[in-house]
Amino acid sequence: MKPTVVVVDDNEMIQMLLQNYLSSEYNVQAYSDASGALYAIDHGVQTDVIVTDLSMPGVDGQELLHKIKNDPKHSHIPVLILSGNEKSEVRINCLMDGAEDFIQKPFHPEEVKIRIKRVLN
Repeated sequence: MKPTVVVVDDNEMIQMLLQNYLSSEYNVQAYSDASGALYAIDHGVQTDVIVTDLSMPGVDGQELLHKIKNDPKHSHIPVLILSGNEKSEVRINCLMDGAEDFIQKPFHPEEVKIRIKRVLN
């Protein structure tokens, strides 16, 4: 059975890129906002790793990270942050809040795949 990657990004092109690139090795569930992803995860969608954009309208990636890492049912799920924000303080805050990794946009999809493999092994 393939592991499941939950991709959360309000940019449909990034969702499609990651779905297409990762689907050979993973089941990919894509959501355009963190609220939808949280609802799905809370209601039983298998989730082995979350790859989330940081800046999204409504509930952003930082809040999603906080909610996942502070919920005993989900705190074990690795979270990888995608962001175009280049400020080191943003990366540091995400890592301090429990993110397993921070991937700078623009990214190569192979980098995302490698980082997912690393956190799942």
